[in-house]
Amino acid sequence: MTIRTIVVFILVGLAFATLALYKAHHAAPHVTYVKNSWCNDPGMIDLGPSRTGYVDVRGITSNGDEIVGNFHDDKFGPNHIFLWDRQSGWQDLETLGLSNAIAAGITEPDRSIVGQFTGTDGTLHLFRWTSREGAVEMGVVPIERFSVTSVAQDGATLSGRSTDANQRVHSHHWSRSDGFVTLDSASGAILEETASSRDGRVIAGDLEIPGKAEHLFVWTARSGVHDLGTAPGRVAKVTGVSADGSTLAGSLLDSDDVSHAFRWSTAHGFENLGTVAGRSTGIASVSADGSVMVGSFHDAARRIHVLDWRQESGFSDLGTMGGKSAWARLVSGDGQTLVGSFRDQEGSDHLFLCALHAAGQIRN
Repeated sequence: MTIRTIVVFILVGLAFATLALYKAHHAAPHVTYVKNSWCNDPGMIDLGPSRTGYVDVRGITSNGDEIVGNFHDDKFGPNHIFLWDRQSGWQDLETLGLSNAIAAGITEPDRSIVGQFTGTDGTLHLFRWTSREGAVEMGVVPIERFSVTSVAQDGATLSGRSTDANQRVHSHHWSRSDGFVTLDSASGAILEETASSRDGRVIAGDLEIPGKAEHLFVWTARSGVHDLGTAPGRVAKVTGVSADGSTLAGSLLDSDDVSHAFRWSTAHGFENLGTVAGRSTGIASVSADGSVMVGSFHDAARRIHVLDWRQESGFSDLGTMGGKSAWARLVSGDGQTLVGSFRDQEGSDHLFLCALHAAGQIRN
């Protein structure tokens, strides 16, 4: 065998090895089903570990059939956008052919991914992406240091936050008809949006009045800002809004720095929902009708458990999903599908889906 032949064999072998490594690196996470007493058959759907530890879930359809979000393919690479559905599984959409593209939500019924990207001139733009049309530019963002925080279900409106030169946070609302509107308060307070309704018509968050305690607020395009006053705690944060905006949910700190779940509704005002077993408890997301909430709490060993709350039964402890700790991220509009993440025994974070059973009581 000549030296040239040996070199050819080596090069061919390296090519196949490189191709195998590329395929392994870019393959979809391995999906497994794990039996879980709180998840309907075939069980909890484990979408596999993140190689970099960064997975950001940004949207889920009303029936829980599709989720969208962002992840890093490697620690130093660009942000990638992913789409998961029950038919095709995990799909790495990479950057959608855009610069610095970030997904912010998914719309219905057309299943568009909406987000932001940086144009060739350095300006920020909005985009909409579908598998049929690809990425379509939706307009320039005339606000510096802006990020989209939520997208309406029909894609007609979105909301976001920006930071000014004094590091103060401002909230903004965008619609196809009116463009960008900055949320202002007649009192001159600074509004920080932390949650919005699925139709995008109601925005809720923190209202900061200089020299006074922090309030919560609700904003609608029709009536503007409504000051809800102070929550029954030192600090409160809204993390979920029902579809029609009539119910808010979130977390508040008591005088001992223990986090409690709370709910606010137009019918009953503020309600302190308390804690699970006296431990710090928080709400992450709310179903469309406000009857199902999901969140997390700490147990006595400081492990984090997933929970759900329902009007008829209160809190249910869903455990750690087989890991050391687990976090709820979003619940579908129909309240039947939970998406979250758990940390396995080796320290890797996994994304999971769980089709929830009917409510049960906390397990001892």
